[in-house]
Amino acid sequence: MAEIGIHARERLLSFMLLLSVGLSTVHSTAQVPLLIWSTDSLPPLASPSAGHISSDQELTAYLSPVFASGPHTVLLFLQEKLSKDDLTRYGGVFGNKQDSAFKNLEAAIQSSSSVTFPALEWRSPSAITALLEAELRASPVLADPDTLSHLSIDASVNNLMLINLPYCSDSLKSCKELLRNNDEVLGKVLSVVQTKGVPYISIYTGQQPSRVISETAVPQEKMGRSLLQAVDPDVKPPIIFNVTGRPCIMLWAQNLNVSTKSGEWIDLATQTPQLTGSCSPSNSQLVLSYPSGYVLR
Repeated sequence: MAEIGIHARERLLSFMLLLSVGLSTVHSTAQVPLLIWSTDSLPPLASPSAGHISSDQELTAYLSPVFASGPHTVLLFLQEKLSKDDLTRYGGVFGNKQDSAFKNLEAAIQSSSSVTFPALEWRSPSAITALLEAELRASPVLADPDTLSHLSIDASVNNLMLINLPYCSDSLKSCKELLRNNDEVLGKVLSVVQTKGVPYISIYTGQQPSRVISETAVPQEKMGRSLLQAVDPDVKPPIIFNVTGRPCIMLWAQNLNVSTKSGEWIDLATQTPQLTGSCSPSNSQLVLSYPSGYVLR
């Protein structure tokens, strides 16, 4: 059970890291995040490079073999608007799960086989629905928790259940409160389908971006950014230790001050360390060896 818990936490951490890396390089191209999770095993997806925007063709290339394996019931949670910033700003980033507006979404990602497209090129509000219709050869059925509870789902054929979700407006209801309500709908839908014993693939994405970022792309090595604050050009990039094909340890430090025997303070954050260490599900270690002779473990 402990090993399962570790793998689940790694999946959620990978999901958060993918979103944060996707924020490190911005383009004026309209884009939406797309999250997929399933009761069955999904094929792995290579982690995208910082700033990469996936095309419809890349998404189709991933989904086609998945859907070709047999009949599937697809739950499409299509929010009116969605951007990576919504997930990182209102989600359980940096372990702040109690205040997350996406508790059910994060729990589903953590407990299921899942993949994330941090930035999918957006073309039109109907693009993702049309793509799924073509792949499944099934028309979408509008659904909500109440209708699904009374609906008989034939698992021997492809099904496309469309759950429309609103987005923030100028109403008195805060954006976080509305997103939390959407997450409750998502949780109820998943619970209903699980009660029916129907295997499913869930997709959460937006009809269009909630905000179109139009900024000059920064060099790829400048990956650091405070996810919950405005862009700060002086924020240092994280120290990333990677021996497994994906980030194992990420360390953010604006300043890293040490005191010498003479009482002088030295900021090691101004130096570039040599990284060594190890990664494992139970114990990971990072060793920072600085040119000035200091070694931090």
